[in-house]
Parts: sequence; structure tokens; C-alpha cells
Amino acid sequence: MLSVCVPTYSFFILPPKFGAGGQGHVGVSMTGQLHLLYQQLKASGLDFEMLVYEDASPNTYYQYNKQIAELGPDIRYRKLGSYLGRASIRNLLAKEAQYQNLLFIDSDSGFPDVFVSNYLPFLDRELDVIIAGGRIYPD
Repeated sequence: MLSVCVPTYSFFILPPKFGAGGQGHVGVSMTGQLHLLYQQLKASGLDFEMLVYEDASPNTYYQYNKQIAELGPDIRYRKLGSYLGRASIRNLLAKEAQYQNLLFIDSDSGFPDVFVSNYLPFLDRELDVIIAGGRIYPD
């Protein structure tokens, strides 16, 4: 059982094809791939939930990103009323997750086809942390 926790702020988490009439977010060069992660999780047969929390992003993002909940009943999408910041939103996601195993993913992450299948063997082990990563931001 796995809770996938995805904080997002001012980022389109789905590709343009999900937009109304196929228009999506014209002119945006980078979009999220959470739908690919969701497809891998569904195919794995694992009991999971995906929590996607919008950290008080402008309504332009909310109106578009809320479509992720339409992928399936195991996705909870929520827009927060006030900005919490990177640490606090992750703490909230952890608190509201229903499963003990937590996977934190940044909304702008990419997912190779084997992402979930490579991760699953570690869920049955008695580990506190499977892997901890970081992010490099361009100057």
C-alpha cells in the first residue's frame, strides 16, 4: 500500500491534450507527467492513493489541474486556500495520507516506464527511507 504525495505550485501537472478542446496551456513548454505515473500505479495492481495538493496557485492552474482527479477514484486533488510552502505542504500531505508508505514526488518530475516496477520490491522491506533525492535549480 502506497500514498503518493505530490505538492504543486503554479505548474501545469498534465500535458496539453487534457485541456478543453485539446488546447490545454498553449505556450507552456514544460508540463507534468503525473498521468504516466498514475497509469504505472494502476497497472502494478498495488493498493495506492495519489494526493495532489495545489499550494494556493492562481486559479488558472487550479482550473486546469483539477482534471487529474478525473483519471480515477484513487486520486485526491485539493487546492489549499493559503500558501504553505515546500516543507509545510509536505507535512500536510504526510498527515492526510492513508497508507504508511509515502512517496513524495515533485509535480514536474518525469517517470520512465519502469519507475513503479523498480520501486515496488522495496515496499515489503522494513526500511525507514528507501531513497531520498534532491533538486538542482538553474541559476
